[in-house]
Amino acid sequence: MSYVPKANTGTLWANTKKTAENHPDIRGDIFVDRALLKSAISKTGDGELVKLSISGWNKTLGGYEAISVNVSEPWVKIEKPKKPVFEDDEEVPF
Repeated sequence: MSYVPKANTGTLWANTKKTAENHPDIRGDIFVDRALLKSAISKTGDGELVKLSISGWNKTLGGYEAISVNVSEPWVKIEKPKKPVFEDDEEVPF
């Protein structure tokens, strides 16, 4: 049975084939589902870069050190609406 990755995840491994200083130290793949890509693309204008966030965890997988990653849309803080402030009780609408 072949490995089926979870959507919006990936793994970075040490690059054991590095032979030059400009080769990457770690390499890997991410598997992003179309819904996440479409959502991220729909929130950008023409010519803009699409921003995705990644999070990583150090893991040991199959006896090898790796970084397990998760891909998501960037976190955006949602501002709560401010409560109205009344100067005196006579202006309260109830």
